[in-house]
Amino acid sequence: MKVDLKWNRQTKKLLETLPDKIVQEIALETLNLTAPIIPMSSALERNLTRGRLRRETVASGVQKSGKTYYLESPTYYANYVYNFNDSTTNWSTPNTHSHWFERTWQKQGNLIVDRTVERNKL
Repeated sequence: MKVDLKWNRQTKKLLETLPDKIVQEIALETLNLTAPIIPMSSALERNLTRGRLRRETVASGVQKSGKTYYLESPTYYANYVYNFNDSTTNWSTPNTHSHWFERTWQKQGNLIVDRTVERNKL
């Protein structure tokens, strides 16, 4: 039996772009949920470094390289802070943590994916 398939252009375009859109939205929701747990400096309000790590991470947003989306904390000292030991660090801002992206993903990754797929279902 031979079957001819005639694509609806709009449906074909949607099917081609949907996976990319879903991955981008997953990354964006992960960033949004992560922002409140990214450490902030306890420096004085007028000090420009206060909140720099959090501000620059959020401002960096979701990055794309080819077909890969990623999140980053571009502040020069981010890697150092990211790898602090939560159990031995006295965070100056309550409810902030090291390994912020990983922590959000471990706690809410499945929920993020489920919500994003549900919002974008055909």
